[in-house]
Amino acid sequence: MNNDDQNRWRETLLCSFDDQGFAVDDASLDRLVQYCALIKKWNPAVRLVGNAAPEEVAVHVVDSVALLKLPLPERLWVDVGSGAGFPGVVLACLRPTQRILLIEPRVRRHVFLTQAIKTLSLSKVEAVRARLEETELSEEVLMMAKALAPPLEFLEMARCAGAAHACVMTNKDGVPTIKETPWREVARVRFQMGARPTRVNLLYEYDDS
Repeated sequence: MNNDDQNRWRETLLCSFDDQGFAVDDASLDRLVQYCALIKKWNPAVRLVGNAAPEEVAVHVVDSVALLKLPLPERLWVDVGSGAGFPGVVLACLRPTQRILLIEPRVRRHVFLTQAIKTLSLSKVEAVRARLEETELSEEVLMMAKALAPPLEFLEMARCAGAAHACVMTNKDGVPTIKETPWREVARVRFQMGARPTRVNLLYEYDDS
């Protein structure tokens, strides 16, 4: 990526973060710019995103960063069906000391995630090529996913996997009604980018008492 491309990515991300009131340090921003460059480089072959233009990738990045406005517990974070690395790689760029597990069954996307971890020096992140049901989790985790399944279906997947907490990423019309489930909403954050539909990220805690 040449300097002009790098500056365009940096300016696009900074404008998006400013609009949402996100504060990002220089080291985290550098990692995010490198990550976006990787997406642009790999996208023609792997089809990581529908549109790899900076303005479009920034939408996915902001959606992921917004999770940090929630009171996320300090335990292993598990990104299911990580694909292009939303939200797991984005979160790792901003929280490089946080342990994160990326679960991705598709071969080429897993190769991309492995390369991203290496390029960005994300020593606390691991990518496994598997489905969630094939992955043995030896501890209580926070589970998250972007566009993997409808919210209630994802919460059921998280329950079956033994997750203690789960993050749901959806739009304002997709917020689930969970009155008859063992999940308790802990917090939510709403945000909007331009004229796009309002997004809502929610944190749930499993409570079967």
